[in-house]
This record gives sequence, structure tokens and C-alpha cells, in this order.
Amino acid sequence: MHSSHSPLGSNHVFVNGNIYWFIALDEDPLIPGSILTVDTEETFGTINLPGDVTEHSYLVNLKGCLSLVSVHDEDEIMNIWILDDKNEPKWELKSRDIVPFSNDECVEFVVARENDLFVITSSQYYIYNSDHRFWRELYLPRMFETNFPVAFTYAESLLSCGGRIDPRIEYISERSI
Repeated sequence: MHSSHSPLGSNHVFVNGNIYWFIALDEDPLIPGSILTVDTEETFGTINLPGDVTEHSYLVNLKGCLSLVSVHDEDEIMNIWILDDKNEPKWELKSRDIVPFSNDECVEFVVARENDLFVITSSQYYIYNSDHRFWRELYLPRMFETNFPVAFTYAESLLSCGGRIDPRIEYISERSI
């Protein structure tokens, strides 16, 4: 069992006190084979994936649920799977939609916020509303075209920051009385 996916990509996600990330298939290190999970008590486990994973599969937090987004280049289809219960892993297909881009565009990153997916391809940015099953293309300034696109989700750290928000500010607890 090994993880060949970069921890800096959108191949890991924090959902309801657990961190999830892909474990690669032994036969093909670019395709996820299962999910490794760890909670705040350092309990590790694995979750089987639905049979619908590709090289362009991403874990996201969709409305507080662990979700799998799988893009099929050859069919130009995107499937969204929701994990019903992490104790009794059962994947439910939430949606299956045609993507608004050709299979010439490679999906680089997928991240989520509430019910929206932010999808970055090799040449464009899209927002997909998973409730209404609606795609919207984003037109960003030309400066984004020359840079490699990347997107990360934000999760509060599991590590304590000692109560500091800004290290330049003196806090009452640090003053000598």
C-alpha cells in the first residue's frame, strides 16, 4: 500500500474530523485504488472506492460529506459520488453529467465549497453547481493563463497555533504583569 499522489494536490481532504487521501493501485500508480483515512485520535482505516475511478479522480468535501469526483476523458462525463456512512462505507452516485470541455483539456484540480465544485482544466476555469447540475465558465484575467493553475481547499489546522492569529500583535497572556 502506497500513496503516489502529492499531498499538495486535491487528492486529500478534511471532512468532519477525518483526513482522507488516495492510495494508488499497485498495477497503476496514477489511478486511486482505495482511500486511507485518519481521525484526530490517530485511528487509521481504509475505504473502498466505487468502481468508477480514473486518473482524474478527486476527493472533495461536498456539504460536509466525503465525495469523489471522477472525470472520464474519453466520454467527457463527470460523476460525483457521496459516501453515505463512513462506518459502513456505501457510495451513492449523486450526479452524472457531461462536462462543458473537450477531452483535449486535462482536468488539473477540483475543489469544493458547499455545493459548488471549482474545476480547473489545462486551459479554463469552471464552477459546477452540484444541486442544480449547472456549469458556469469563468473568464479570468490573462495573467492566469501564463501561470500553472492550482487550487487548494482550506481546512483549519489540527495543530494549535497557541492562540495567535497575527504574530506581530502582542496578546494579554504574553504580557508580564
